[in-house]
Amino acid sequence: MSVDKRTGSKTARKPRPMNPQLHKVLIIVFLFIFITDGLKAQEAKPSTSEAVFNVVATSKSGKPRQGEIISLVSKSSKKSFQ
Repeated sequence: MSVDKRTGSKTARKPRPMNPQLHKVLIIVFLFIFITDGLKAQEAKPSTSEAVFNVVATSKSGKPRQGEIISLVSKSSKKSFQ
Protein backbone atom coordinates (compact mmCIF):
# COMPACT_ATOMS: atom_id res chain seq x y z
CA MET A 1 0.00 0.00 0.00
CA SER A 2 1.12 3.51 -0.68
CA VAL A 3 0.04 6.78 0.90
CA ASP A 4 -1.24 9.58 -1.31
CA LYS A 5 0.71 12.76 -0.42
CA ARG A 6 -2.18 15.09 -1.19
CA THR A 7 -4.99 13.35 0.68
CA GLY A 8 -3.07 11.14 3.12
CA SER A 9 -5.23 8.14 2.19
CA LYS A 10 -3.82 4.72 1.53
CA THR A 11 -4.20 3.37 -1.98
CA ALA A 12 -3.37 -0.03 -3.42
CA ARG A 13 -0.66 -0.11 -6.06
CA LYS A 14 -1.62 -1.12 -9.55
CA PRO A 15 -0.13 -4.49 -10.50
CA ARG A 16 2.62 -4.43 -13.09
CA PRO A 17 1.68 -5.94 -16.45
CA MET A 18 3.09 -9.43 -17.04
CA ASN A 19 5.89 -9.90 -19.51
CA PRO A 20 4.23 -11.14 -22.77
CA GLN A 21 6.89 -13.80 -23.33
CA LEU A 22 6.47 -15.14 -19.81
CA HIS A 23 2.72 -15.09 -20.30
CA LYS A 24 3.00 -17.25 -23.45
CA VAL A 25 5.35 -19.70 -21.73
CA LEU A 26 3.00 -20.08 -18.76
CA ILE A 27 0.03 -20.70 -21.06
CA ILE A 28 1.98 -23.38 -22.96
CA VAL A 29 3.09 -25.06 -19.72
CA PHE A 30 -0.45 -25.09 -18.29
CA LEU A 31 -1.89 -26.43 -21.55
CA PHE A 32 0.75 -29.17 -21.65
CA ILE A 33 -0.03 -30.20 -18.05
CA PHE A 34 -3.78 -30.08 -18.68
CA ILE A 35 -3.60 -32.16 -21.88
CA THR A 36 -1.13 -34.77 -20.61
CA ASP A 37 -3.02 -35.18 -17.35
CA GLY A 38 -6.02 -36.40 -19.35
CA LEU A 39 -3.99 -39.02 -21.20
CA LYS A 40 -3.79 -42.35 -19.45
CA ALA A 41 -2.47 -45.71 -20.52
CA GLN A 42 -4.99 -47.92 -22.20
CA GLU A 43 -6.39 -50.62 -20.00
CA ALA A 44 -6.31 -54.15 -21.37
CA LYS A 45 -9.80 -55.35 -22.25
CA PRO A 46 -10.74 -58.93 -23.06
CA SER A 47 -11.98 -59.75 -26.55
CA THR A 48 -13.68 -62.82 -27.99
CA SER A 49 -10.32 -64.45 -28.78
CA GLU A 50 -8.11 -63.05 -26.00
CA ALA A 51 -8.35 -62.94 -22.21
CA VAL A 52 -6.77 -60.60 -19.67
CA PHE A 53 -5.22 -61.93 -16.46
CA ASN A 54 -3.64 -60.24 -13.48
CA VAL A 55 -1.38 -62.82 -11.84
CA VAL A 56 0.83 -62.67 -8.77
CA ALA A 57 3.26 -65.52 -8.15
CA THR A 58 4.09 -66.01 -4.49
CA SER A 59 6.06 -68.53 -2.48
CA LYS A 60 4.36 -70.68 0.17
CA SER A 61 5.24 -68.04 2.75
CA GLY A 62 3.44 -65.39 0.66
CA LYS A 63 6.51 -63.52 -0.58
CA PRO A 64 6.26 -62.25 -4.18
CA ARG A 65 8.41 -64.12 -6.71
CA GLN A 66 9.73 -62.41 -9.81
CA GLY A 67 10.49 -64.05 -13.15
CA GLU A 68 8.25 -67.07 -12.63
CA ILE A 69 6.64 -68.67 -15.69
CA ILE A 70 2.91 -69.19 -15.42
CA SER A 71 1.23 -71.79 -17.60
CA LEU A 72 -2.49 -72.01 -18.24
CA VAL A 73 -3.81 -75.36 -19.42
CA SER A 74 -7.11 -75.67 -21.26
CA LYS A 75 -9.44 -78.28 -19.75
CA SER A 76 -11.05 -79.16 -23.07
CA SER A 77 -8.12 -79.18 -25.51
CA LYS A 78 -5.29 -79.72 -22.99
CA LYS A 79 -3.32 -76.93 -24.71
CA SER A 80 -0.76 -75.14 -22.56
CA PHE A 81 -0.35 -71.36 -22.74
CA GLN A 82 2.48 -69.34 -21.24
